Amino acid sequence: MDKDGFRSVRFGNLSGEDQSRIRLGHPEQLPMPYLREAAVGLAVPLKLERLLMIGLGCGAFASFVQARLPEVYVDAVEMW
Repeated sequence: MDKDGFRSVRFGNLSGEDQSRIRLGHPEQLPMPYLREAAVGLAVPLKLERLLMIGLGCGAFASFVQARLPEVYVDAVEMW
């Protein structure tokens, strides 16, 4: 659902809590706390060439990585 400049994913009930969220037009931002915590791993001083993500959610983390580290190739796997 889109509201107030954000796109959110909610499972089961549109009036429930956001499972994931992205701020439209701002891929450099991580609006969910769990996404900011995951980004800490990117601070490890390694030469990162590829990143495998298990689960895409709203795509906020993949968009963040591409905005901040455009040289990194991101693969995302989603199970349906």
